[in-house]
Amino acid sequence: RKRTELEADISYDAGQMGKVLDTPRTKEACKRTGITLKELQIKAFQDFYQVGDMVGKQRLRFNHYETRRQEKLNLVLAERAKIISKEGDQQETASKSYGSLAVMEQLLNKEAKRLEKELRNQLRFHATVEKENEEQLDREAHLRERERFREGRRQARKKQYEASAQQIK
Repeated sequence: RKRTELEADISYDAGQMGKVLDTPRTKEACKRTGITLKELQIKAFQDFYQVGDMVGKQRLRFNHYETRRQEKLNLVLAERAKIISKEGDQQETASKSYGSLAVMEQLLNKEAKRLEKELRNQLRFHATVEKENEEQLDREAHLRERERFREGRRQARKKQYEASAQQIK
């Protein structure tokens, strides 16, 4: 899949997430848990780029942020569910919570799919990096072998030169 398609998926998920996060109940849940809406926003992998850093560090920052965001999101969604269950009489709450639960279930399913895609991408990235590292190690071993061979030839030439010098004297 192309990078632009992944970015489009992330922006679509962020838009869907924004709709759910922009509700009065969610805002109340955020207030109760002490988590701001900004902490729950999805950030792209590119947002963690810092000049001069390796991709591994960027990925580590991204994964750390995403893990913490997921924990906070789960707290807010759980608190939101509590708010919904306490509001109104049972009949109103039942019909409203069914709709809200369906929305939350859809949101969680989309988030799970997005995380699965990200995990697959991370595995592919890791496999590629591992392969590159093995190739680099092979190149370095070959280079060391060539250096040993060259050093042996230098020593042989030096001995030959010294032997020639001794014969001349």
